[in-house]
Amino acid sequence: MSNRKLQFLQRLGLPIEFPSNFFPRSTEAYRRTLAKGADAPDDFAVAYVLAALATAIGKHVRVLVQPTWSVRAHLFISVIGFKGGSKSALGEQVFAPLIKHEEALTAKAAADARCRMNDAYDDEDGDEEDGDYFDDDSGDDGGREAPPVIATDVTGPAVVRLLGLAPRQLLINADELASLFIRNTSGTDRQLFCELADGRRRRQYRASQRSSTEPVEAPHVCLVGCLTPDLLKTAYSARGDDGFLDRFLLLGSGESRRAAWPEDVHDPDLSEAWARLIDRLLKIEAEALDAVDGQLNVTIELEAIERFRNCIDKLNLVADAVRMPESQRGTVNKMKGFLPKLALIRRCIRWAAGEFGAEGRLGEISADDAEAACEAVAFFFGRWLIWRPELSSGLVTDGSELIGLATPPGDDPVLLALEAEAAGAQAGIRLIERLARFLRSHGSKPVSISALATAGPMTTVSREELQAACEWLVARGHASWADDTQEAICITPLPSREPARRSRGRHMVATP
Repeated sequence: MSNRKLQFLQRLGLPIEFPSNFFPRSTEAYRRTLAKGADAPDDFAVAYVLAALATAIGKHVRVLVQPTWSVRAHLFISVIGFKGGSKSALGEQVFAPLIKHEEALTAKAAADARCRMNDAYDDEDGDEEDGDYFDDDSGDDGGREAPPVIATDVTGPAVVRLLGLAPRQLLINADELASLFIRNTSGTDRQLFCELADGRRRRQYRASQRSSTEPVEAPHVCLVGCLTPDLLKTAYSARGDDGFLDRFLLLGSGESRRAAWPEDVHDPDLSEAWARLIDRLLKIEAEALDAVDGQLNVTIELEAIERFRNCIDKLNLVADAVRMPESQRGTVNKMKGFLPKLALIRRCIRWAAGEFGAEGRLGEISADDAEAACEAVAFFFGRWLIWRPELSSGLVTDGSELIGLATPPGDDPVLLALEAEAAGAQAGIRLIERLARFLRSHGSKPVSISALATAGPMTTVSREELQAACEWLVARGHASWADDTQEAICITPLPSREPARRSRGRHMVATP
């Protein structure tokens, strides 16, 4: 994959790097240090850090988007990259605090089991109810098994069983997601994971069982794993696109990297700060002052809602600019669902980092939280555009293929100047194309140059370039200025197309 695709995303106004202000300073420094220490692409570390944070927050925290719509922080994330990307090393370091938490839960479950056994042995007469502990031959452990935090190799039924242990959270860390996608279960695993990604109530029925399992209310499952570009097609059902991949946040630009010796940048203080952050998130519903009965219901400020609306408008404009097929327009709706999730995660980690006081309230999703979530969603939307097969080839051949020389110019100053002039002409053509498509989407309504410079796919170019593009359209009769100030432009309406009339017999011949 060429960096031309990233250049195209930039021209669309989409960020090509994860926003540096999303995480607290120590967390941002930690994830960048991890990438350097593992010689891995910078955004690979984002996948594991986000997965760990979403898992630690757990299912008892939700954001109330609307009276009938609430979401929790769980995420499905896929790193798409070539083999040897040091992804396993990143997971080992980032998930270390969660593994420590799981070990503590296991030790507690073992201690509780020993206490129950001692109580049962002390009841020699068998009069106490504790004696029933040994009389249960149903084969069910009654929930005494320690709830897991991290699972690696699981099938759909195994995930349902683990959720039946009523864990606060479950992280599935799959080294290769392809093995999960292509299991020979007639698509039932895919259906299950689609439902888990949506956080829907789950009840399992099986023909081998006389009754159904207990329902799993609000399952909180995070899924992170890797796919190589050649196995991306396994994310699609053999019967078509079932929307499974659209439930993932995708990371990785697909560019190969030259191997380098990893840098020795380990910082014990950053690792300790990361462990403290995760530990506090694991207790957020108990320690946040605005928690009620072990639950946190977070609301959103009105200004934050407005930021979300503006973000969706921008994504719709980008979809128009790349001529997104109607069959894929639903992905913008998927991104809409990620906005409150990412804003909730950011709010929670700010609380855990102590921004609201050592024992402060979590509070409402603020405009600042919403803006950071919007930048993150715009970044992930760009990655989605890169990896969708319907659009990935078009990003280069239709919209970003540069006009240039047939062969490299070398050191010849004439050819170097010619190549630069061709590149400049290409940029101007693409800007006018995006401008025309943007104006066409607004019909005959005038659009100011100031609005063009601050919203839509033209935000990455200067006002002077926008002015020149508008003048080109006006000079050729494709648009007109709204007034004498030349501050707003209206595109010329498309000519009406009247259907051709047909004769019932011979063709009618027009006479002069």
